[in-house]
Amino acid sequence: MYIQKKNAQLAILHDYIEHTDGGSRLCTILGRQLGADLYYGFRRAEHPFFTPSYGPGAEQALMHAVNIPLLRQCILTRTFSKRTQFIRKYPTTIFSGFYAPLAAQYLEGQQGIYYCHTPPRFVYGERDFFLSTVPAVARPLLNSFINWYAPQFKKTLPHIQTFVANSKNVQERIKKFLHRDSTIVYPPCDTEQYHNAESQGYYLSMGRLDPLKRIDVIINAFKEMPTKRLVITSSGPSEEQLKKLAADCDNIKFVGQLSEKQLQKAIAESIATIYIPKQEDFGMCAIESMAAGKPVIVAAEGGLLETVTDGETGIFTPANPQGKDIIEAVNSLSASKATCMKTACLDRATQFDTSVFVNAMKRLILER
Repeated sequence: MYIQKKNAQLAILHDYIEHTDGGSRLCTILGRQLGADLYYGFRRAEHPFFTPSYGPGAEQALMHAVNIPLLRQCILTRTFSKRTQFIRKYPTTIFSGFYAPLAAQYLEGQQGIYYCHTPPRFVYGERDFFLSTVPAVARPLLNSFINWYAPQFKKTLPHIQTFVANSKNVQERIKKFLHRDSTIVYPPCDTEQYHNAESQGYYLSMGRLDPLKRIDVIINAFKEMPTKRLVITSSGPSEEQLKKLAADCDNIKFVGQLSEKQLQKAIAESIATIYIPKQEDFGMCAIESMAAGKPVIVAAEGGLLETVTDGETGIFTPANPQGKDIIEAVNSLSASKATCMKTACLDRATQFDTSVFVNAMKRLILER
């Protein structure tokens, strides 16, 4: 039984809401601003994006949470493929994620918009990397899943009229792998929620704890800089491995998944943030840092090349940075230098404010 709010004209379908990631944030912001009904595979209980509630539209999970890797992906694939006929009730549906677009097969003349954070990287461009991150015994299973999922994803794409990319970087991937044109609408940052405070003498890493984010490279760099402090937020599948890597390092502290207010305080009181993921799609962490007037050390690759200005709002390391590159960047970005970048950071962040995003999406919906 799927609940449609009275007179709701828009549905948003998103894979699942577990971490405080950019895709989940984008969908909840857009849903609230446009009064959309929000559907997702599942969400974490007490999730900060739903405190105190979602509204004004309805929100509903389509399945129970599953924590077993690969089984989760299989169930998500089947759920969005088999249990989403209800989107026929809505004049417009926005899809977000890797699994939600599978529901587009049920569109019958209604408007379908795919806000693409990236084409699925485990299928397009990074298949070998993802296979390398699982134990050898599990690789045939992952490979089988990819072979099962990929044609279903490809088959549903012709049902979607409009593709939206979250960056030029992703726009190029969409064209290369999916052979579709797209419109760029950068993700939103509620810049008014962030503030600047005096540095408490630490550098901050808030990327998800998984191999693509290269948190291990940051940790190894700070192991060589015992007088420099690193605070690591967030969670993810590599959490235990990364904690073991940082064991006995008094200058490295894991603080776990923070609330929105706690994270904003952590950013405000940092010297700068460090964010060096592999070919990042867009990079909301960098925007949030700049919204607090804090520069960011980033890898010179992916969407970060579109958002951070080297020497003005942050420091670029080479692409695929090594520990020595992080050490050099940290040593060059003192607290006093970071303070001098405050105004430029604040100015840059306003270009990604929530109001800019919402207005762009409204225009896109109305123009189609």
